[in-house]
Amino acid sequence: MFCLNNFSELQWIAIGSIGTFVLAIAAFISLFVQSKQFRKTRADENERAFKNSSVQLITDFDRQFQELADTRSEIAKIIIVNKILESDKIEKYERFDNQLDDIYDFFDTLGFFVIENYIKAEVVHQYFYHWFEHYYDFYMLYDVKTLTGYNETVWINLLKLSKILNQIEVKQLAKSRSEITKEMLLRFFSDERQESN
Repeated sequence: MFCLNNFSELQWIAIGSIGTFVLAIAAFISLFVQSKQFRKTRADENERAFKNSSVQLITDFDRQFQELADTRSEIAKIIIVNKILESDKIEKYERFDNQLDDIYDFFDTLGFFVIENYIKAEVVHQYFYHWFEHYYDFYMLYDVKTLTGYNETVWINLLKLSKILNQIEVKQLAKSRSEITKEMLLRFFSDERQESN
């Protein structure tokens, strides 16, 4: 028959050490699981906070964009009346009287907020992709930046924003977006011209 009295002091120490080791491992596993749960909870909280701040920021940007309705309408009028889309270049950029600059400043700032992760790109896509893609295609088609004579640091976020928003568009449509034609731009600017009326 097994008797506890027959254990030597070293055997008791060994059993105690094994028990302590098992408890330490159990405590470590428990801490690891709790840490993982804490990180997941923290990540979920951060994501919720990011979404909430994105909604607040996009609301502010949307208000600013609506305040540019008259500017957008005037730009469209200049493009249509001067038949700019029938040409391959803009003869007199000055006729825009810095109004195009206001639009590209707006989108460049929006791009900065996306690139620096202050606002979710998907939210910007939802609110502004339609307008951005047309204004950006006009910008590229007519090489607006060169016409302005501004230095290289102006509107540096437009290209990055275009790539980000196009990736979202491709992901949603499961195909590449089609290039915008001058006819599509004419329809777009006709709508923009009507916007403030």
